Amino acid sequence: MAVIGTFGSFTAARLGIYASQSSLNVTGNNIAHINTKGYTRQRMDLYSLNSMGSPRYANSFNVDIGYGVLSHSVSQLRDPYLDILYRNEQASVGAYEARLDGLKQLSHILDEVGDGDGEFGILEAQFNDLKRQLQILSLNAGGEEYDTTVQGAADKLCKYFNNYAKSLAKAKDTLTENLKGDVGSVNTILTQIRDLNVQIREAGIHGDSALELRDARNVLIDDLSSYIKIDVRYSLEKVDEYKDVEKLTISIADTGTPPIELINGIYGTQLSMPEEAAK
Repeated sequence: MAVIGTFGSFTAARLGIYASQSSLNVTGNNIAHINTKGYTRQRMDLYSLNSMGSPRYANSFNVDIGYGVLSHSVSQLRDPYLDILYRNEQASVGAYEARLDGLKQLSHILDEVGDGDGEFGILEAQFNDLKRQLQILSLNAGGEEYDTTVQGAADKLCKYFNNYAKSLAKAKDTLTENLKGDVGSVNTILTQIRDLNVQIREAGIHGDSALELRDARNVLIDDLSSYIKIDVRYSLEKVDEYKDVEKLTISIADTGTPPIELINGIYGTQLSMPEEAAK
């Protein structure tokens, strides 16, 4: 083994204690954040300290095996595959919830079960009444009282249609306002993700991993996935010939090649309502 002096042995032991204490600090931090939303479990990255030169009394039988351990950095233990699965499910749940909300509003207006006579709904009962009055009129042509009865049944049916049309228009306005609110929420999230990208990039340039900022960004990306099915990609952006920083790109899934990008590093876009939907 390598020849290590007395103080070199003390140094190796001291570095080992420091590394163990740092690892325990990270473990304690993980336990403290067990209920923190968006927190990603962290790990202390250690590496071996080795000598850059030859020991003073080294010989051909000595093996240089290092002189201790150093705490290099703290990294996150996050599974990108689980992120993809979770965000895809979020998008599916969000889409079905939006459809369900619309169908519920329609069902309150066009509920045709048990509100008419017998087993009929309101519209069906009125249709049947008009049909019955027309059959009676066909057998009693020329009778003024039968004409009046048919006109009354038809007028009542028209009033039902008009009332339902007004209720459907109100439901459309409500759903449109809800959609405007969702678009506003998405734009707010996109702005916050872009701002975090700027901060994380600046931290990366100065050698900081910015783990807390990444956690905050992951929470926002998860929230965004509940509105839109997205693809999230990480790449390296070259700052200069010596430095690379992480670059985050978010695009709308299944939008062709090239995809529609929402976030491209420190740049972002905003969604807008179609004019025909906004009216």
